[in-house]
Amino acid sequence: MAFLVNSNFDCSFVESRAFQQFIAVTNPEYNIKTAQVMSNRIARLFYQNLHTAMVNVLVKDLPHCNNVAFTYTEWTPNGIEFFSWLTIHYICRKYRLRKITVAVHNSRALTTNSGFAKRISEMMLHIPGKTLVTIEFFWVI
Repeated sequence: MAFLVNSNFDCSFVESRAFQQFIAVTNPEYNIKTAQVMSNRIARLFYQNLHTAMVNVLVKDLPHCNNVAFTYTEWTPNGIEFFSWLTIHYICRKYRLRKITVAVHNSRALTTNSGFAKRISEMMLHIPGKTLVTIEFFWVI
């Protein structure tokens, strides 16, 4: 798997005849996985690494922030599946604007007005680094 990632090859490379011959010579006992299995493993590792990096940045930055802003977005690619995400915006100690998507949720229905605030609150509970004591909502229409 490290070979695929470091070489920047597509996951389907494991199904190529050249790769299978290479593995047969170098490690004949190795059971080659399908492209789908490799893709799932790589995606899971990528997500874990990305999440760890995000947590480290937020834990370091948020204790020094007096104010943060959030944006909430809903989107559908096909009218059947709906995605919503929450992004935090703040100025770090080095006076750089940070914009980090901290939560993503998908469902089969758009958020209703009554579920809107609940979903945002649930997403905010999982933000590491600082307990948000006061949350003020400003509605822009």
